[in-house]
Amino acid sequence: MTQYEPPNKQWYAIVIYDRRSREGTFPPYLNVFLPVLRRFYLDELANTPDQSLSVGIMRLIVQEKNKKKTGELARQLIKQTNSQITNAVFKEKVLEFIQTIVIDKFVNLSREELEAMLELESIRKSKVYQEAKEEGIQEGVLEHKLKMIPILSELGLTIEQTAERLELDVETVRQHSKQ
Repeated sequence: MTQYEPPNKQWYAIVIYDRRSREGTFPPYLNVFLPVLRRFYLDELANTPDQSLSVGIMRLIVQEKNKKKTGELARQLIKQTNSQITNAVFKEKVLEFIQTIVIDKFVNLSREELEAMLELESIRKSKVYQEAKEEGIQEGVLEHKLKMIPILSELGLTIEQTAERLELDVETVRQHSKQ
């Protein structure tokens, strides 16, 4: 019986920690892998003079929920993105990703607070904001249509007529007319 022989026998594994204190200990039976294990600690990489944009974004993801530190790092990454990336489409995606990370970390902050934190002209231009706005509009429209079901029923429209008028499926109208 033959086993698969990898073309490159000089392999290694990479583990990325946000800080050295999170590493923990290896069980003794895994010590055989220690020679091929490379560990990186994002907080230690932060001290490198020319930090790559990728490492900075990883640091932003694991950054503790501290408005001041997160804001500083995010602003630095936004400047770095604007200066290093020339492709407009890719630049926009990276900027949106940075904004999304910050928005996800601070869900309780208002748009104005996030704009101030990131020193942005307007977060409204971001795809994340536009998608959230569109989703909110759609939810509002659906909610309004659902509120109209009992009213149209009282006016004598059948379930099928109500579904047609409100552009909803018959089953949705049937479920909400019972309530």
